[in-house]
Amino acid sequence: MNDITKEMLDEMQGSDSIIGKILREKRLAEKLSEQDVARFLGWSVDEYKLLESGRTSIAITTLCQLLPVMNLNVDDFYKSWQEGLKAISMEEELIAFFRKISSEDDKKRIISAAELLSEGQIEEKHNSVLLSKCDGEIL
Repeated sequence: MNDITKEMLDEMQGSDSIIGKILREKRLAEKLSEQDVARFLGWSVDEYKLLESGRTSIAITTLCQLLPVMNLNVDDFYKSWQEGLKAISMEEELIAFFRKISSEDDKKRIISAAELLSEGQIEEKHNSVLLSKCDGEIL
């Protein structure tokens, strides 16, 4: 697929933070500076930073011009966008469950476990054991 369809556009509406994150990751992977991309677009660096941070939208014509510069095709961009959307959905689900926990001690244990997991301090074989324990004994 070489073109962004109307259906894709409709679906991506309001997801500027995901689009910005994809563009940032790809720009870094391609070893392009913010200044390089801003210059290509005819924007200031500050304007481009707003795009990557998700605080401004990108016009479809601009996105279509930008994808080849970042060595990104429409299919890969769309797949990355879908993955970003799934990640946000999972985060929102996790936050919703966390808010239902009334015990401050339980919340602290969950935060501690999340910190250890995110820092890679728990071996993979222990992840399932850690997550299956609700009493916090192994924390």
